[in-house]
Order: sequence, then C-alpha cells, then structure tokens
Amino acid sequence: MKKRLEKRKPWIFLSFLLLTFLLLGCAEKEEVPKVIRVIDGDTIEVEIGDIDYKVRLIGINAPEKGQPYADESTEALEDLVLFKEVRLEKDVSETDKYGRLLRYVYVTIDGREIFVNEEMIGIGYAQVMTISPDVKYADLFVDAQRNAKEVHRGLWKEEEKQQAEEVEQQEKKQHPAGDYIVYITKTGSKYHRSGCRYLSRSKIPIMKSEAIARGYTPCSVCNP
Repeated sequence: MKKRLEKRKPWIFLSFLLLTFLLLGCAEKEEVPKVIRVIDGDTIEVEIGDIDYKVRLIGINAPEKGQPYADESTEALEDLVLFKEVRLEKDVSETDKYGRLLRYVYVTIDGREIFVNEEMIGIGYAQVMTISPDVKYADLFVDAQRNAKEVHRGLWKEEEKQQAEEVEQQEKKQHPAGDYIVYITKTGSKYHRSGCRYLSRSKIPIMKSEAIARGYTPCSVCNP
C-alpha cells in the first residue's frame, strides 16, 4: 500500500500544478473595463474584452449638449477616466431604458481610487439625480452637492451670478436716480458689481456716487 502511494505522489503533484495553471489562466481572462469614449458628463463608453458598452453613471445628471457648462462637464469626466481602466459597480438595475449599463464608476489615479460619480458632483459639473431602486449612495451624493453649492463650484457659479444680478436689480429699484450700491476692497482702486470675480472676500458696500467721489473707477470686467 505504501509503495502504491509513493508511486502516485508524482501524479498528485502534477495534477496540482495543472489545476493551478488552469485557475491562473481563468483569472487572466477576466477583462478589466477601459474607457474608450466620454459621451458627456454622465455617460461613457467602455471596452470589456472585444465588446463595447455604453455606461450611464448612476445617481448623477450632467448638462446636456448646448446647455451651460456642458462642455466643461464633459472635459472634467474626460480628465478623470478617458483611456483609463476603471472598476464598475452595479446597484440594483442592470440597464436603463436605452440599454446602457447603469454603474458606479471608480478610477485609480496616483494610487488613490476615486469614486467618479461622487467626484463629478463634488467638483460641480453634475447634479444629484436619484432614481429608485438605485439609491445606494444617495446620501453621499447629496452631501457632495451641498458642498459644491456652498463654494459655487462648476455649474453652481451660474447660480451665484444669477443671485448677484437679482440683488443688483433690487438695489437699482431702491435708487431710481441711478445711484446704487457697488463694492470696493481695502486695497483696490476699482468699484465692482456684487458678483465680480475680482472682488475679494473683504468686499465693502458703498454707494456708487460716493465711490466715484472718493476716486474709485469702474471695473472694466463687471462694468458696474
């Protein structure tokens, strides 16, 4: 009996090696998705093996072509994932009504994995769009959007501009003679509109007539 086992040992070892190689071969065949095209700020196309798939990022909505910040949103997503390998995570639904895969997308940059869906909201180039039943990270996305709005990132700059214009219109209504509130800074020599990008955080409100009397000149960018 002992001799039989000794004779079988080489075959057992060879069988083990063969099984190991087979398992490694199967692992090597697992294809990693690679982004080959960015369609817009919330849709990409990936290559998995020899097949291309359109992927709709779950939980976000980016501006459509022709809308404000559509180009910036697309470029931001290109910077994150174009021609890079990504990891895809499914929620509940497999595809949307257009046949696109519904996925959360992750990309590793400089050794750090980035959650692309959240990142696009966080940098202000996509908004939260939660559609049941795919709501796994809904709260995370809401927090990211809140932070983006607070600091007026990306498309939220437009909201800040609109708010500034509304304030300016109200100020002009209160001063029909043409004298209304403008803003100066401690170190500058110009007066500005409320939403001007050259205003620092230390903006000081002042009547336009007083600003002119004190030697301030109008900003050539915001043209107050």
